Amino acid sequence: MGKTQIENQNFIAQINSFGAEPSRLFDKRSSREVLWDGQEKYWARHAPVLFPTVGKLKEGHFLHQGKKYELGQHGFARDMEWQLITAAADRCTYRLSSDDRTLYKYPFSFTLSLEATLTSEGLNLHYEVENHSTEVMYYALGTHPAFHLPWIKDTEIKDYQIKFEQQETADLLLLNKSGLRSGERQAFLKNESTISLSEEHFENDALVFDDLRSSSLKVVHEKSQEGFEVKWENFPHLGIWKPLGAPFLCIEPWQGMADDIQSKNELKEKFGCLALSPDEKMQHSYGIFPII
Repeated sequence: MGKTQIENQNFIAQINSFGAEPSRLFDKRSSREVLWDGQEKYWARHAPVLFPTVGKLKEGHFLHQGKKYELGQHGFARDMEWQLITAAADRCTYRLSSDDRTLYKYPFSFTLSLEATLTSEGLNLHYEVENHSTEVMYYALGTHPAFHLPWIKDTEIKDYQIKFEQQETADLLLLNKSGLRSGERQAFLKNESTISLSEEHFENDALVFDDLRSSSLKVVHEKSQEGFEVKWENFPHLGIWKPLGAPFLCIEPWQGMADDIQSKNELKEKFGCLALSPDEKMQHSYGIFPII
């Protein structure tokens, strides 16, 4: 596994070739490590990309044209070596292309590329998916960035807030103990834009939304308002997750999510799955912008 470091006047970022995973975002202005450092005690990843599925598949497989394909949680892109295509001082591009290993698990020819760019405000990550098959390709794509929280000495999770871009009235999609959607919804946000964080929010796994109006949010320390902003495009779903007691928080924009317990396992019917025609491309992006 290699890594590419990019840097500008305000930030240093690193992108690992394994999974094209951002593994560091350091804010020079505040001397703060923004991205989670991957401590194995809690969670050894940093910001994996989820492709060609997001979340768990019912019974660990999907069906396409009558054939069964076994695939683990969140797909395979996060666990493969990507090819470095370009590298400059403040940006780099990685690419993952289909091969015999992926075709065994997912019957489509594709390229998935990531362009990572530092700006004066933070880190932009732009994904492009292209279908090289002769048939319609079905896929989901998600991000899974984790952030240090708390990051201020002698503070706790209860000292931090999530602030959505817009006032939200939104339900939670509930998960069962296996990580599948139960089919039940629970009222959560009622014309409000702020979640005051607590461990209790994550006792039943992640907070999962499919009906938010916002395309950005901020996570801030309530008193200082220091924190970070996450913005996304073409990711209509959102997960917010942390293991109980772990000192990090994941803000996860998705296109697609875990299967419902009533799923028939058909890939093209998977919730949130996108359909790409032959030679068609689709772009998705998110950005991380530290607040000092």
